[in-house]
Amino acid sequence: MQSFLTAQIGNAVKQIEAYVGIQHYLSTGRVMPAFHGWPISPDLGHYLIRRIESQSYDLVIEFGSGVSTWLIAHVGKNKPFKHLAFDHLPEFFEKTKQQLSEDGLQSFVDLRLTPLVPFVGEDQTTYPYYDCNAALAEHAQLLNQAGKRLLVLIDGPPASTGRHARYPAMAHVLSHFQLADVDFLMDDYIRLDEQEILHRWVTELDKKSIKHKKEIIRMEKDVVLLSLSK
Repeated sequence: MQSFLTAQIGNAVKQIEAYVGIQHYLSTGRVMPAFHGWPISPDLGHYLIRRIESQSYDLVIEFGSGVSTWLIAHVGKNKPFKHLAFDHLPEFFEKTKQQLSEDGLQSFVDLRLTPLVPFVGEDQTTYPYYDCNAALAEHAQLLNQAGKRLLVLIDGPPASTGRHARYPAMAHVLSHFQLADVDFLMDDYIRLDEQEILHRWVTELDKKSIKHKKEIIRMEKDVVLLSLSK
């Protein structure tokens, strides 16, 4: 019975998405990207729009590109902030790039194709993570960090790349943005892996006496917001 209900709900969501997609096409003449099968779900997409619209972010960083990149770029048309997105898979990079180009949004995003390279964590474990340091350093130099705010969406790399695959995100960002306030938003918090990553981050922040607070937001796959303030 549970599997039947899950299948029925999933089908209902797809039908709603299809209907919305048709309305978008009829009103704009452009095809809207599908949410399921790409990184984020509609509830997270809606949350992203509301949060970016209501907060004064100076820079939005994405680890993993896709529908989220397209949505954030749309917000960027009417609200001034920088937008940097990483992807390590050429297929998804090209798909995102094409969607941005079709909707005239490419100028609102600094989209980077970056391979996964070794990163050594504080526990001396090596993780494959985006080769993002050069791009982060470039944007850090352009941003007068004191009093600035960042939103970091962490939706990659996929779990198939290894245990705690998204753990390096915080270290990479904080190594370049020491003075800014940073909101880390991690998708898929329904999974044990992401829950363990958050625990490790909080432990490290406590050791360094960095102020932070967390909020778990219930969604299809759940997300967690970890806010750091200087």
